[in-house]
Amino acid sequence: MRFNVPAFDDTYDIICELNSGGGGIIYKAYHKRLNKYVAVKRIKNSVKDKIDVRGEADILKNLRHAYLPQVYDFIEVGDEYFTVIDFIDGVSFDSLIKQGQRFSQERIIKWCRQLCEAVCYLHSQTPPIIHSDIKPANVMLTPTDDICLIDFNISLVVNGDVSAIGKSDGYSPPEQYVRYSGYNSGTYQFGNTGGSSMSGHYYKNIPGTIDERADIYSIGATLYHMLTLEKPAIATHPIKPLDAFNIKIENGLKHIIETAMQPNPANRFQSAQQMLAAVHNIAKLNGEYKKKSVMQIVTVVVVAVLVAAFAALTVIGKSTMDNEKAAEYQKYVDSARDNIEKGKYEKAIEAAVNAQAIDKERVEPYYLNAYALFRSGEYRTCAEYSVQKLATEFKLEEKSDKEMLANLHHILGRSYLELNMPEEAEESFENAIDVYDGNAEIYRDYAIALAENGKFDESEEMLENAKNENLGDASVYLVQGEIYAAKGNYESAVAEFERSAGLAEEKELKLRAFLAAADIYRNNLNDYLGMASLLEYASGEADIAGNAILTEKLGEAYSYAAQQTQEDEYYFSAIECFKKLIDAGDNRYYLYYNISVLYRSTGNFETAIEWLLEADEMHPEKFETYLTLALIEIEMQAYKDSYLRSYSKAYEYYLVAEELYSDSAEQNSDMLLLRDKIEDLKVSGRLN
Repeated sequence: MRFNVPAFDDTYDIICELNSGGGGIIYKAYHKRLNKYVAVKRIKNSVKDKIDVRGEADILKNLRHAYLPQVYDFIEVGDEYFTVIDFIDGVSFDSLIKQGQRFSQERIIKWCRQLCEAVCYLHSQTPPIIHSDIKPANVMLTPTDDICLIDFNISLVVNGDVSAIGKSDGYSPPEQYVRYSGYNSGTYQFGNTGGSSMSGHYYKNIPGTIDERADIYSIGATLYHMLTLEKPAIATHPIKPLDAFNIKIENGLKHIIETAMQPNPANRFQSAQQMLAAVHNIAKLNGEYKKKSVMQIVTVVVVAVLVAAFAALTVIGKSTMDNEKAAEYQKYVDSARDNIEKGKYEKAIEAAVNAQAIDKERVEPYYLNAYALFRSGEYRTCAEYSVQKLATEFKLEEKSDKEMLANLHHILGRSYLELNMPEEAEESFENAIDVYDGNAEIYRDYAIALAENGKFDESEEMLENAKNENLGDASVYLVQGEIYAAKGNYESAVAEFERSAGLAEEKELKLRAFLAAADIYRNNLNDYLGMASLLEYASGEADIAGNAILTEKLGEAYSYAAQQTQEDEYYFSAIECFKKLIDAGDNRYYLYYNISVLYRSTGNFETAIEWLLEADEMHPEKFETYLTLALIEIEMQAYKDSYLRSYSKAYEYYLVAEELYSDSAEQNSDMLLLRDKIEDLKVSGRLN
């Protein structure tokens, strides 16, 4: 559509039409006073008659978020309305997908987190801003490898129903086509391979109404397309299951996409905050860290077998053997407990496995093994291990044996809570109580799972059961905080968590309460400074100071605060946290890479390069290291006078990156960007 609005001539040069979405037509323009490109959105007639466009503009102009464009102006010309926003320098995922680009699951998880953060922010506004048209064409990939969600609108509130503005086949949920009126057992769920369609009488041919869960579906559908490169079917038809694609998909990402794309809104994540929490949990499960842990378990199993074999060769009397075995078993069990308390989880696992080799039918060492995995933050590994071991036939001769089996069910449930799987957690806690009734902490966590599943009355009842079993005040406040959080009362949730941390005498409970409050600051309140301040205080508590999980969380908080404020002190504080983890023996790649990114953000390119080279020593297989080194070298040359610029080092790094990249199965947009930059340098004669 041709743009002919004389009122714009003094301030804007309209260059071209960019896109036509559900809410309007978008043009690229040049803002003469700001000396920058902007996007001008003409609101469609079919939309402007339904909304308070002045109210929309006032709300949009106050939005400030890293993954949303800035709204600069609202212009009314006769009966037409326009908004002026940032022009995003980047390319849409729709374009990238059409080019056949594949993306690593690590990057998809990162972009999922960013999408959820942006949508959390939109949904938290008053009134809520429901995008209603999230799809690859409306998600931009910027040169910094971050996303920007564009073309959002204020939701329409009509007679108590929220009506959808935009709608795109494949990305819009069923209720955005027709009013949701329920599903029966005969209707399909995501992943159905039977090919059956929805029962027609469950849909009425009237305009669709939506709530925040519509955006959840659209995020899932967008991720589905990014991951598979195949556009999902229209939501009122069966969706091809992820398992049908010839690609290896991590369970965590698969769970998130499938949950988000459930046709019944009640079966999806119930909020963007809930989906974001799931993403943060799988982000912690770094691939190298999991591989390292598996190797540690394999190693200690070998040690245990050798110990058992050596013991079998010893010929002594039966009674002496039994006594010595019992003493040896107890020594390993005590060692496992002691090392867990000291935070030496590898040693704890080794001791637990040795105890298992002596007596395979006792449940206690298996519980201690699982507990060490849980305390180290390896929640998925802990869950997988616990499920496997719960299939074992244990001796339950003593009350203490039943108590330990209940504890193993309990730790499985807690792992599920950390993995944002509250339904599975609820089942595990119920199983724990069936085995052994009387543990107040199991009732406590059962109450939390019920709250997260929206069963608030049952949650309160379970909390009363816990109190009857003499649950301490610190744990009571923890449960109350979780109930408030599940109900969306985040300020009260934080207050309860902080009360819990202040009263907690056990280190684990204190840490748990602080981290729960920190997650609220980050995921629900978008208050990164508050998160950092809270975790700084927690780090000053003598009994949990130096805890690795706390240190990592504090580093993340400083990183978020740095991005929010652009203040160097937060960048350097984050760097110190990640350095502490490395000094303590944690050699995960992302720690080195993060430190490099943080130094680069402060303009300290030389130190950023040093940390990347250290990362290469620890993880020489990573093409991302040399890719980033090349980009930094190119960036550094831009600060020099033209005649002093040299790109030979960048080219050397590029060649190494290409060699490593050719050995990987990933498709990386940054690699394509680097190739273009190198080609431009060749054409301009800079590399000759």
